[in-house]
Amino acid sequence: MIECDVAIVGAGPAGCAAARECTRQGLKVVIVEKKNIPRHKACSGILVPSSINILSEHFGNVPQDFLTIPPHVNAMRMHFPGGYVGDIPIHGLMILARSFRCMALPGITGRGS
Repeated sequence: MIECDVAIVGAGPAGCAAARECTRQGLKVVIVEKKNIPRHKACSGILVPSSINILSEHFGNVPQDFLTIPPHVNAMRMHFPGGYVGDIPIHGLMILARSFRCMALPGITGRGS
């Protein structure tokens, strides 16, 4: 049996952020994840300015090689039923999902159940 102070279910962005903060406070953390990590995940996400600020505060600046090419997103176009199209200004960055885990928890490895 593994002894820990905190058990976190899921190695997504929230789980990784929680684990990093707990370890900074000296707690022994175990993350329970159903998939093997690290793993390739063919997706990315948009970091809006407020999330960029939070990431920078907790994890440091986002490394350039964690970003998609091109990395900057100025707007997002949404297509709605009925033919309505709306542009939403964003001014953010596109980050690869796998990169976020590496940024939040460098060296994270393991096997899912």
